[in-house]
Amino acid sequence: MVAIMFYKLGLVAKQTDTRIIYLDTVLFLGAGILGTGHHWYWNGLTSVSMAISASFSALEVVPLILLTLEASDFARLMHSKTDEKGNKIDFPHKWTFYFLIAVGIWNFVGTGIFGFLINLPVISYYKTGTNLTPNHGHAALMGVRSFPKSPL
Repeated sequence: MVAIMFYKLGLVAKQTDTRIIYLDTVLFLGAGILGTGHHWYWNGLTSVSMAISASFSALEVVPLILLTLEASDFARLMHSKTDEKGNKIDFPHKWTFYFLIAVGIWNFVGTGIFGFLINLPVISYYKTGTNLTPNHGHAALMGVRSFPKSPL
């Protein structure tokens, strides 16, 4: 959704947008199949299975981070635009852009940092069900479910 919004705002090229969506799809399908294994620490998974599952789960944040960096570079260029008289041109969708950047940051913090912390085997062994899990869930929620539901 963020990729489509960035494309509609003119912040990323269609080719970049399409590549990010494909990468996201491949990672989510891989994480959906292989990445869920990091939740099964107490089911007797091998160390290799846990490493593969945690790796796929950790890679889920990469496409949105890449997309956010691409859009912020483009926005930086937009801020330096001037008209023919030399007057600075305001970026027309500034607050929408800030919101989408915040989605990327919260996704990185919640899913990337806190998600990585709770995937570590020592955390899974000693801290399952403690306050680290709600931190991960609630911070990731701000980056994943930030768009309001449609009333239709």
